[in-house]
Amino acid sequence: MALQVSEGTAVRKLEAATQKLSKQEAHVLRLEQKIDEKDQALYHAKMEARSKAKFLKRTIQDLRRQYSGALPLMKQVFVLRFQLHTCLNMLPHLTLMRYVNGNTM
Repeated sequence: MALQVSEGTAVRKLEAATQKLSKQEAHVLRLEQKIDEKDQALYHAKMEARSKAKFLKRTIQDLRRQYSGALPLMKQVFVLRFQLHTCLNMLPHLTLMRYVNGNTM
């Protein structure tokens, strides 16, 4: 009779261990699925980043080609200010010359 009790206990322990193992295997499968999903998301994010980087590089190259040889903005501002200053300085002389030549409007 003791042998039957110990055999019953062993069977229950085996069933409990089998159930625990099944739960662990199911958990491992869920974790593997999560890993696969994250790998897919990472792959798509990398591809999108590469695509954006290529687009930006192409845009920069196009802009460089478009504006090659152009003056930098600060130099353009300097040149425009100089030209404006020169024109404003010449304005009184032009007015005086018109008056002297008799070309008054």
